[in-house]
Amino acid sequence: MKKIIISIILVTLVLLITGVIYFNNRAQLEKEQMFEVATDYIKKYSVEDMEVELKVIKQLDKWALLEATPINIETDSVGVIIEKVDGIWVARDFGTILPDWEKKVPELFE
Repeated sequence: MKKIIISIILVTLVLLITGVIYFNNRAQLEKEQMFEVATDYIKKYSVEDMEVELKVIKQLDKWALLEATPINIETDSVGVIIEKVDGIWVARDFGTILPDWEKKVPELFE
């Protein structure tokens, strides 16, 4: 009986650790996708060779607000709005102020 309980505990621990690793990897992959979309959008509509440091300010189910801070050009940080559409992150806008988005998705700015 003792061996069965130990086996069950070991199997449970292995499954738990595997699940944690899986979800951490999945979360990291999603963050990388978000950052890639935001970077590409900024380069498309701003200075092409600008490099930015990104951080997630707020993430909801299908919306995220990121902060992009230029690291090779002297200029202000900007907010970047991205939306998850059919499982894919899509950049919608960026700027130092985003009043239209504060009206459309106010919970991002709370």
